[in-house]
Amino acid sequence: MTRKRLTREESRQQTRERLLEAAAALFSRQGFDATAVDQIAEEAGFSKGAVYSNFASKEELFMVLLDRHLEAELQGMSMAAQIQSAGRSASEPAAAQQQTSFATLIEEKRTWNILTFEFLLYAMRHPSAQQLLAERYRVAREHLTRLLQNTTTVQGKQPALPVEYAAWALIGLGSGLMLQAYLEPGALPDGLYSAVVSRLLGGTQPEAVQDPSIVPD
Repeated sequence: MTRKRLTREESRQQTRERLLEAAAALFSRQGFDATAVDQIAEEAGFSKGAVYSNFASKEELFMVLLDRHLEAELQGMSMAAQIQSAGRSASEPAAAQQQTSFATLIEEKRTWNILTFEFLLYAMRHPSAQQLLAERYRVAREHLTRLLQNTTTVQGKQPALPVEYAAWALIGLGSGLMLQAYLEPGALPDGLYSAVVSRLLGGTQPEAVQDPSIVPD
């Protein structure tokens, strides 16, 4: 059977995908800063020129991967909000299980989250990367703001802060708790994340947050 010959555009897209896959694998294994463009080209089976004919820089490669990651995250948030707004939240796990879900989630995405933290530090030292990353955070906040507005309106809740501020706070909360959880595995107090989110969005605290310093008799 004769194999279909790829068009120039199809060939270009295939090359881009292989380069992105190679970059993702190397970034995950050794970090952003330690990965060289030459290594990405070699991993993908191309010359260094192939990288620069498809991407302006290593930063752009990372940004394309980040955009895909954020798109998947925002879609997941939208689906969760739709389920909750439809009144199916009653069948969701209890607060302790929600906390477990948060802990499980950050562990499942540990490699990507650490890579994002690394790129954040890189961006602080490189203005061009800082602008690109700041734009992604702005888009994420705007999306989250719309979700919070819709969800709190449907549920008749009064957030403790304007939804625009709540979006800032939730992103900061998630990032901060992730960082501390990675530094001190197992130390994240049970129920902390769900309790703070519930209070912030105008709900009742699902259960008392367990103080890890209190040892039962």
